[in-house]
Amino acid sequence: MAAFLLVCFLSAPQIQAAERPVTVTGTDGATLAGTLLLPDGSAPAQGWPAILLVQGSGPTDRNGNSAMLPDKPIDLLKQLAEALAGKGIASLRLDKRGMQANAAQMPHDPAAMAQFFRWGAFVGDLAAAYDALGREAGINGAQRGVMGHSEGGALVLAAIDEGRISPAAIVLLGTASRPLGDVIADQLRAQMARANVPEPPRKAILEADGAIRREIVKSGQVPAQVPPGLRGLYPAYIGPFMQGALSLDPLRALAKVKAPVLVVNGGDDIQISAEKDAGPFQKALASRQDGSSVAIRPGLSHNLKENQNGGFTGPVEPATLTLITGWVSQRLAQK
Repeated sequence: MAAFLLVCFLSAPQIQAAERPVTVTGTDGATLAGTLLLPDGSAPAQGWPAILLVQGSGPTDRNGNSAMLPDKPIDLLKQLAEALAGKGIASLRLDKRGMQANAAQMPHDPAAMAQFFRWGAFVGDLAAAYDALGREAGINGAQRGVMGHSEGGALVLAAIDEGRISPAAIVLLGTASRPLGDVIADQLRAQMARANVPEPPRKAILEADGAIRREIVKSGQVPAQVPPGLRGLYPAYIGPFMQGALSLDPLRALAKVKAPVLVVNGGDDIQISAEKDAGPFQKALASRQDGSSVAIRPGLSHNLKENQNGGFTGPVEPATLTLITGWVSQRLAQK
């Protein structure tokens, strides 16, 4: 039976790793540059177990760093990849379409940008990357998993919901179990509470946000009139992306997952609620007998780090890193 894990796996001996550059052809021919990290030494006869790492929202690179925080190296995906290599697990991580090493392909026309950054394109990129990982030399295609952080976890669930991937193990880090609209509303409430926004404008912002989201789901377009306080959240080009993201029901998608699932949430995450999001995942996984588990890590941020200076920089909390890599190693080794 699934259970909240508050303990960690014992560490295995560390294995050195070797990087090699990879280029994946994504949706509509988009080029996705990335890094394949292989445990050092000769691969097993059947190939290395491997996992695709999918970063969270915004202009986030293959290492998990955001262009919006140039002075705060997060390196979440990089640290995960290196720790997985220490367990004998290969990994693939990519820059997003139109960003970082792929920036030359970003369109500048607003209509083209909306199409380029639509939700379905990101889901397709994930599926293409997962398929490409299985074709890499030295990789055992039957031992492939996928790990998504935050929005990356939602994309993982969307790809499974659409029948695009069938991973052998799934890890959801800081991922919402509620529809995105509920998460956005909660985030807005919390931000306005921290800023001491009076009740009348607070209510007006929440009502406007709900109306904007309903219009996006209906038409795929951001309304022409967006209040100043919400324009950063709803730029004009984001309609096709948000339409897909808002339409995803994570728990419905989870019901289609046949593989074991590990859910990890930081107890002090201010973007995803450990209470509101981990609990429904726990309930949905409770009857499974396949090693599926949910872990809330007290005191950790959205990036699974000690919640100091926003919980962005520094190492992933060691026991949590060991829990994740140990679980992945156990699940993929069983295949």
